[in-house]
Amino acid sequence: MAGQAPRITSPLLGAVYSLRVGQQMQGEIALSATADADARALYWFADRSYIGRSLPGHTLFWRPRVAGDYTLRVVDNHGRADVRALRVALVH
Repeated sequence: MAGQAPRITSPLLGAVYSLRVGQQMQGEIALSATADADARALYWFADRSYIGRSLPGHTLFWRPRVAGDYTLRVVDNHGRADVRALRVALVH
Protein backbone atom coordinates (compact mmCIF):
# COMPACT_ATOMS: atom_id res chain seq x y z
CA MET A 1 0.00 0.00 0.00
CA ALA A 2 1.59 3.26 -1.14
CA GLY A 3 1.36 6.51 0.79
CA GLN A 4 1.40 7.23 4.47
CA ALA A 5 -1.17 6.18 7.03
CA PRO A 6 -3.20 8.91 8.74
CA ARG A 7 -1.87 10.16 12.09
CA ILE A 8 -4.23 10.99 14.93
CA THR A 9 -3.52 14.50 16.24
CA SER A 10 -6.51 14.73 18.62
CA PRO A 11 -7.22 13.40 21.16
CA LEU A 12 -3.81 13.99 22.66
CA LEU A 13 -1.59 11.00 23.36
CA GLY A 14 -1.78 9.93 27.01
CA ALA A 15 -4.43 12.48 27.99
CA VAL A 16 -7.42 11.61 30.17
CA TYR A 17 -10.63 13.33 29.07
CA SER A 18 -13.09 14.14 31.84
CA LEU A 19 -16.87 14.35 31.59
CA ARG A 20 -19.00 15.74 34.40
CA VAL A 21 -21.42 13.37 36.09
CA GLY A 22 -24.90 14.05 34.75
CA GLN A 23 -23.53 15.87 31.70
CA GLN A 24 -21.93 12.95 29.85
CA MET A 25 -24.07 13.52 26.78
CA GLN A 26 -22.94 17.16 26.56
CA GLY A 27 -19.19 16.53 26.56
CA GLU A 28 -17.52 16.22 23.18
CA ILE A 29 -14.06 15.06 22.23
CA ALA A 30 -12.47 16.47 19.09
CA LEU A 31 -11.14 13.83 16.71
CA SER A 32 -8.70 14.91 14.03
CA ALA A 33 -5.90 13.39 11.99
CA THR A 34 -3.43 14.36 9.34
CA ALA A 35 -3.59 12.32 6.14
CA ASP A 36 -1.64 11.76 2.95
CA ALA A 37 -2.55 13.92 -0.04
CA ASP A 38 -4.33 11.02 -1.77
CA ALA A 39 -6.71 10.38 1.18
CA ARG A 40 -10.25 11.59 0.50
CA ALA A 41 -12.05 10.42 3.66
CA LEU A 42 -11.30 9.37 7.23
CA TYR A 43 -13.47 6.84 9.06
CA TRP A 44 -13.42 6.87 12.88
CA PHE A 45 -14.07 3.99 15.27
CA ALA A 46 -14.18 3.64 19.08
CA ASP A 47 -13.32 0.03 19.83
CA ARG A 48 -15.42 -1.77 17.19
CA SER A 49 -18.15 0.89 16.94
CA TYR A 50 -18.29 3.28 14.00
CA ILE A 51 -18.25 6.94 15.10
CA GLY A 52 -18.42 8.76 11.79
CA ARG A 53 -16.64 10.13 8.73
CA SER A 54 -14.59 13.29 8.33
CA LEU A 55 -12.55 14.91 5.63
CA PRO A 56 -8.77 15.02 6.11
CA GLY A 57 -7.84 18.15 8.05
CA HIS A 58 -11.36 18.53 9.50
CA THR A 59 -12.55 17.76 13.02
CA LEU A 60 -15.22 15.26 13.97
CA PHE A 61 -16.78 15.65 17.43
CA TRP A 62 -17.63 12.53 19.41
CA ARG A 63 -19.74 12.14 22.55
CA PRO A 64 -18.76 9.00 24.45
CA ARG A 65 -21.77 7.44 26.14
CA VAL A 66 -19.89 6.07 29.13
CA ALA A 67 -16.57 6.53 30.88
CA GLY A 68 -13.87 3.98 30.29
CA ASP A 69 -10.93 3.01 28.15
CA TYR A 70 -11.35 3.16 24.39
CA THR A 71 -9.23 2.23 21.41
CA LEU A 72 -9.72 4.93 18.78
CA ARG A 73 -8.95 4.04 15.20
CA VAL A 74 -8.93 6.20 12.09
CA VAL A 75 -8.88 4.55 8.67
CA ASP A 76 -8.50 6.41 5.38
CA ASN A 77 -10.26 5.43 2.15
CA HIS A 78 -7.17 3.37 1.17
CA GLY A 79 -7.35 1.22 4.33
CA ARG A 80 -4.33 2.82 6.03
CA ALA A 81 -4.90 3.30 9.75
CA ASP A 82 -3.68 4.75 13.03
CA VAL A 83 -4.71 3.73 16.55
CA ARG A 84 -4.67 5.58 19.85
CA ALA A 85 -5.72 4.59 23.37
CA LEU A 86 -8.08 7.01 25.13
CA ARG A 87 -9.34 7.15 28.69
CA VAL A 88 -12.59 8.94 29.51
CA ALA A 89 -13.27 9.59 33.20
CA LEU A 90 -16.31 10.89 35.06
CA VAL A 91 -15.79 13.73 37.52
CA HIS A 92 -18.16 15.15 40.14
